[in-house]
Amino acid sequence: MRIKGLFLRSRIARRTFAVLLAAALLPLLLFAAVASHAYLSDRDHRQRRAEAEFLKHIGMRSFDRLTAARATLAAYAADGLFDAPALQDPAVKAVLVRVATVGADGATHGELAMAQQWRALPRTAAAPLPALWWTAEQSAQPGRVMLAWPDAGSRGHWLAEVNPAFLFQDFSADGPAATLCLRDAQGRPLRCPQIAAADDPSWHLFLAAGFGSDDWVLHGRHQSPEPALQDGVLRLSLGAGLATPLLVGVLGLMLVRRTLVPLEQLIDGTRRVARGDWQTRVDARRDDEFGHLARLFNAMVARQGRQLQAVTAQAGIDRELLGALDIDKLMQQVLQRLQVLLPQAQLAVLVRRGPEAEAAWQVHRLGQPPVLQSVPLVVAREAAQDGLFVTHDAQRLLPSWIARALPGVADAVTTACWVPALWQTQTVAMMLIGGSTRPALDDDARGEIAALRDRCALAVAAAEREHRLVERAVRDDLTGLFNRHGLHDTCDALLAADPAAQPFALLYLDLDGFKEVNDAMGHSVGDTLLRAVADRMRSVLPPEAVLARPGGDEFVVVLPSGSDALADALAETLCERLAQPFVLRGQVQYIGASVGLASSPVDGTDREELLRRADLAMYAAKGEGRGRWRRYASAMDHEASERAWILRDLRVALDTGGLEVHYQPRLDMCSGRTCGAEALVRWKHPVHGWVSPVRFVPVAEESELIVALGQQVMAMAMVQRRRWRDAGLDVERVAVNVSARQLRDPDFGASVLGMLAHHGLRPQDLEIEITESLFAGDAGLVERALAPLRAAGVQVALDDFGTGFSSLSALRHLPVDVMKIDRSFVIDLGRSSASDAVVRSVIALARDLGKRVVAEGVETALQQQRLIALGCDEVQGYRYAKPLPAEDFAQGAAVGFGALLQAQAVAATGAT
Repeated sequence: MRIKGLFLRSRIARRTFAVLLAAALLPLLLFAAVASHAYLSDRDHRQRRAEAEFLKHIGMRSFDRLTAARATLAAYAADGLFDAPALQDPAVKAVLVRVATVGADGATHGELAMAQQWRALPRTAAAPLPALWWTAEQSAQPGRVMLAWPDAGSRGHWLAEVNPAFLFQDFSADGPAATLCLRDAQGRPLRCPQIAAADDPSWHLFLAAGFGSDDWVLHGRHQSPEPALQDGVLRLSLGAGLATPLLVGVLGLMLVRRTLVPLEQLIDGTRRVARGDWQTRVDARRDDEFGHLARLFNAMVARQGRQLQAVTAQAGIDRELLGALDIDKLMQQVLQRLQVLLPQAQLAVLVRRGPEAEAAWQVHRLGQPPVLQSVPLVVAREAAQDGLFVTHDAQRLLPSWIARALPGVADAVTTACWVPALWQTQTVAMMLIGGSTRPALDDDARGEIAALRDRCALAVAAAEREHRLVERAVRDDLTGLFNRHGLHDTCDALLAADPAAQPFALLYLDLDGFKEVNDAMGHSVGDTLLRAVADRMRSVLPPEAVLARPGGDEFVVVLPSGSDALADALAETLCERLAQPFVLRGQVQYIGASVGLASSPVDGTDREELLRRADLAMYAAKGEGRGRWRRYASAMDHEASERAWILRDLRVALDTGGLEVHYQPRLDMCSGRTCGAEALVRWKHPVHGWVSPVRFVPVAEESELIVALGQQVMAMAMVQRRRWRDAGLDVERVAVNVSARQLRDPDFGASVLGMLAHHGLRPQDLEIEITESLFAGDAGLVERALAPLRAAGVQVALDDFGTGFSSLSALRHLPVDVMKIDRSFVIDLGRSSASDAVVRSVIALARDLGKRVVAEGVETALQQQRLIALGCDEVQGYRYAKPLPAEDFAQGAAVGFGALLQAQAVAATGAT
């Protein structure tokens, strides 16, 4: 393209000229836009601030009037007649329009409707007696606002309605708030002369601190004249915008003319290079920047021609590096490129295999299979002398490792050098170059060799990393054992062979007390414990056994070619060894383990089925008391199926209200009075009928459902206790069983007290029943969970006393008020002197500790007589009543469950 005449006919000229104009105009337009935006933003900010201040001013005036109205009511209450309230003083009537009183005995004087409305207001623990309430605006009439004030003589409360003309005078048609709308927190209008728009500003009138009620909200805008627009900046911008394009146009015409001719030559040369003509050159005789650019262009084209082949070769290496990495193939590509750069040299690439201290080196030569040889460690650690090469002294004999790697080199006339490839400061590969003289290379060749060196290092590092990833994929980082993937691979490899010819056993092991240690001492101690367990298990396993940790505190032993007797003996040994104590941070911890056994092919030839059945056997061992082992039996599948439908349908029952609570009375031994009731959950399944708690409660304990189950039973028991109280039924307290999982919740105490308050019950109306086994774990956790309840007055009972963990020294500190004797000690009373002695000791111990005693499971007259004679406080059992629905319990309590007990007590007293 030649430039002739008016050169603005050229497209590039027009574009360049247009860009120059745009470069001048765009900043001016941007400056004008920014200035206008800044001015308008500042105006809007001032207006919003003025509106916010106005809303705050009106709101504080309304708050002050509310405060003045309350002060007026307080002054009037101090002097007024409580039994005959009436507004006489005009000054008071200007503030208050109606008045009433509500006595402490419920008597009402004055405005009856207002008193009834106040009584109907909801009460909360935070505001048991509302001090401020209101009704919404209706038919353009302002909302009615009422106040309550306690009588100074404790006779009751004064109630008064605030005069709307006084309270809402700012909202009148000529008032300053005529354009505002006052609403409560629920959006109901109190005084709304004009409906506010959705985007209008608002301000909250905080009434919680002064009146204990929800906020009022002001909406709307204060009408004020808009500030005048200052357009001096805009006029200045317009003048500058008109002058600048003229100047830019003149200068741009001159600049475009001097720029286009050399630029055309560079464009033409670039097009020829794009077509693959690497011999292209452009005129570089100018002395300005374009001449310098032309010379650089020519040098670049010449250099790029030489580098294109290098890039192509390196791209092939990179494809191999990023694909399915094959070290042998990749090193052959490296050798091919080295041979192009050094056609007269003999070449080899050495690749490290294994850790540095014990590495063997794999020698790759062009067109030959790799071989292994050793390299002195001092050589591998030698640094490059010139940043790239390490050169062997030609005056010395060729080292033996070089002679083996390059066997065709004559010792007398050869020099050698190598390029170490480093990864994380260690030499992982070496490119070995041999010849009669040291290679002379330009910068480009040295750069390409350096690039090949780096690719060798990256390839070796990637291969090693891939090996580590494969190892990590099947190994547990914590213990070094096989993880779940490694376990599956081991089982699949054994099952791939003929199962009949290669039987094996699976031992599925779960630690019994790990969670308690982990929760009490922290995860780091838990990790230490898992490593100690793994070490102890390794010490007892035969060499051919495979140990895996699929997750958590579970371990699996794969015992190939083992007989049933050997597997049984190993399971017994593991239970015994893991029952021995572990010392963690100076503390002795006992955990134990439960083991389940399954064998192939007897119990299955599918990996998942074998693991599932071994897991079932382990759960069976846990269910029988933990710390033992069990072999899989077909009946366990039925138990697992039952556990599955119980878990599924129990969750549905909890969500749909399918559970019931029955109540078993507790009777006072002396009077026979019904002094309490124990709440016991019952479940009537739509298909299976009544499901015993013995079946579904342990399943809930194993899952998190026990928390929801406990909360629902407690809520139902509290509702029923409130109904009994409202019906006049005299039941001192209702007892609810609490699980260990519920006590682990740090908010358990506060939640229970909140439920009591919600149902209008006293803490003395509730008794919490816990078992001794809770204190075998973190006793401090149990004490902390129960402390706020006991401080509030909730009773705590120790259920099934004597069957769990309670040392005599610990009994003094247990946070309980009631000790319940388990029915296993009561059942033989009167027939066994040992049972009599145990119960007598428990009652005496409770007396000394200041605790009440309740005997459970009383069924016979003989048991009753012995308990009366031994001085038991309370009893419960089938002799008096089984657990009953709430209606049947109420009927029995009204008649008296203790009639028979009273008769027996009278007879026993007469006999003595």
